[in-house]
Amino acid sequence: MLSPVGQTLLNIDGNPKTNYGDSSSKTDFALSSFSCDGTYRWSKIIGGDKSI
Repeated sequence: MLSPVGQTLLNIDGNPKTNYGDSSSKTDFALSSFSCDGTYRWSKIIGGDKSI
C-alpha cells in the first residue's frame, strides 16, 4: 500500500513511524505491506523535506 502522510504521532497498524513533513503538507509517503488476511508485515516512510 502507498499512502500520503504528513502528521505527528504517525503509526501504521500500531507501529510508530517517523515522518519528515509537517501536519499541513502531505510530503511523505508510507509504503506498507500487509498479508492477505490483513496482518501487518512492514512499512517504510519515504520522501519529505528533511531540512526542516
